[in-house]
Amino acid sequence: RRSSDLVTAGRDPNDSRMRLRDFIRLWITEGCKKVQPSTREFYTRHAGYATNYIGDLPLEVIDEREIEIMQGKLSDDGLSPRSINHVKAVLRNAFNVAVRWKMMTENPAASVPDWRVDEDEGAVLTPAQVAVFLSAVEGHRLSALYHIALVLGLRRGELLALRWEDVDGDTLHVEQTIKEGEGRRLEIGIVKSRKARDLPLSPDLLARIDARRLEDAAEARIAQQRATEKAEKDGTPIPLVRWNVAGLIFCSDVGTPLRLSNFNRSFGWLVTRINKELKRVGADPSLLIPSDLSPHGLRKTALTDLAVHGEAKAIQGIAGHADIDTTMRLYARRRMDAMRDAVEKMEKGRRTG
Repeated sequence: RRSSDLVTAGRDPNDSRMRLRDFIRLWITEGCKKVQPSTREFYTRHAGYATNYIGDLPLEVIDEREIEIMQGKLSDDGLSPRSINHVKAVLRNAFNVAVRWKMMTENPAASVPDWRVDEDEGAVLTPAQVAVFLSAVEGHRLSALYHIALVLGLRRGELLALRWEDVDGDTLHVEQTIKEGEGRRLEIGIVKSRKARDLPLSPDLLARIDARRLEDAAEARIAQQRATEKAEKDGTPIPLVRWNVAGLIFCSDVGTPLRLSNFNRSFGWLVTRINKELKRVGADPSLLIPSDLSPHGLRKTALTDLAVHGEAKAIQGIAGHADIDTTMRLYARRRMDAMRDAVEKMEKGRRTG
């Protein structure tokens, strides 16, 4: 089947002169049929970074040097080391297929080293900033979401996929996540680790979830009332509003699942508004929320703070990390923070002593 596809495309199946951009197109359409749509979109997006620079090169001339030159150009464009590594990983996967299809003799991306990624990449909040942030979101319709994020460290998609049925007494069952697939189509699937986990809910979190339940019911009544009033005004049959059909704890203000992109955008606006108010009242600059804080930064903040108070296996269970090494990096970061603080205090004491 692969050979006929290539012949139809005007290429010999073993022709290493095929341009990278043509091969990537073939690989995405024919070689990635079994992967999730969201993964295929990830491949397409990151392969696009590569084809911007080496897309016109034939497969036969692409070597380690060309890939490393491309990485340098991507860095000059402002791409982060983590994203540059994603681009290389996608190329490695694609070239593995090219080797299997006998279009390349070896995989040039396999021996290209990863760029060093700062594990602290991305903003996190200090305890004082956490207090400011949580105080600022009181009364926000997603206030409970932000509290859960900063206490239990759920991933963004996990937060948006939480259902009322996932709350069982003082236990929160986390088993699904929301993703955006091809064409920005929303998909609800299993969590990243592919293992559901049960997390403890504090009395405060339970109270906030109960308050959100009342808000959701009130929003449904208001939506039905508005639809009824409009129908009566127009002289049309009164429709039955299907509000929050998925039974999500945190839905949009029109009762549909929240899109990740819309949530990110509104979160950025929220941070901007909080900082604008802090500056207006003359708050200490150290209390300002980092402008590059993302929803993932709330997860990192929670897990980093939890690492101070809990043992590694417990934190791994809360975080949903597939391996303990990921969890241990939280402890390494905390140890480094403590060492840095100790050195700074010593130096300050020597200067003032």
